[in-house]
Amino acid sequence: MQDAQAIEMSKRGYVVLALDQYDHGHSTGTMEKDSAFFSFWPHAIYDAVQYMYDQDYVLKDKDGNGIIAVSGHSMGGFSSTNAVVLDEMDFQESGIRKIYSSLTFGSDYWWLTVLGYTPEDINHSYGPITSGKIAAQYDEFFFDRDAEIASQSVVKKDYVDTEEGQGFLGNPE
Repeated sequence: MQDAQAIEMSKRGYVVLALDQYDHGHSTGTMEKDSAFFSFWPHAIYDAVQYMYDQDYVLKDKDGNGIIAVSGHSMGGFSSTNAVVLDEMDFQESGIRKIYSSLTFGSDYWWLTVLGYTPEDINHSYGPITSGKIAAQYDEFFFDRDAEIASQSVVKKDYVDTEEGQGFLGNPE
């Protein structure tokens, strides 16, 4: 799904790592068969960030901060968002940020709140990094509680008008 972006970024001179989430694609059989949904996605992207940061050819600024972007769709999106949260936690201890920017597609904060984070925790984690979200009015993550309450498979939403969207944007007037 990310081939077009990966190819374009590579053409522009960026190092791109496209990965299978743990126990997906060519990474199958890596987790216990009875592992819960939460076992495979929370650390996959941040583990990749850690790996990339350790490579000599990956750019770092004069202070040692990584020039690494994370991006993903759906599960890759909330795993990317969790990578931002984990990177901010590491920054609080090390003073080094490895993630420079993030862009997610079709993913909201729902699964991160299940991990125990609040939307405020997540929004605070973005710190100074450049981040974006792409959310259509009928994104797949709108197959959610609101749709269930309305007895529909999906409901139309304007992400910018949601409490989460407003928080992501810094609660503008």
